[in-house]
Amino acid sequence: MAFNIDRAGTTFTGKVEFSYPIGDGKQEHGSFTAIFERGQQTEIENMREEFRSYIAIIRAIELGSLEPSAADGLERKSLLPIAEKILVGWGEDMLSGDNDEPMSFTAESKKKVIEFPGVANALVSAWNTLTDPEVGKPLTSEKLRGNGIGK
Repeated sequence: MAFNIDRAGTTFTGKVEFSYPIGDGKQEHGSFTAIFERGQQTEIENMREEFRSYIAIIRAIELGSLEPSAADGLERKSLLPIAEKILVGWGEDMLSGDNDEPMSFTAESKKKVIEFPGVANALVSAWNTLTDPEVGKPLTSEKLRGNGIGK
C-alpha cells in the first residue's frame, strides 16, 4: 500500500490503560482514548532517553554499583514533561463529575489528568508502543537454551 505522508495527519489516537489504588487498597483499572501529537519524535525520544539515563543512575545507586555521590548535581527527571508534550486531546471516554460526563480538554483538565498517579507513565508507554511496535515485544517466543558454547 502506498503512503502519503501529507495525509497521515498531525495526530493519532491510542488507548491508555492504567491501574490506581482506591480507598480499601484494591486496584481499579482505568482507560481512555488519548489523542497524541505525531510530530517532534526526535525531541520526545531525546526527553525519553534523558529520563532513562536518570533512572539508570538512580537504580545503580540503589543496587550499590554506584556511590551515592553519583547523584550530586543530578537533575531530577520525570515523565510529566513527555506526557505534557505528547497529549493533545482525548476521547469522550475521559469522564468527570458525579454524572460521568465527558471531560473537556483544557489546559487545566490536561494537567489534572497527567498528574493523576500512573497516568503520565501510561501515556508515555502507550505512545512508545504505538510509535515503536518493538517496545514491550518479547525478544523470542522460544525458551532460551544457553549460549551455545561447548555444544
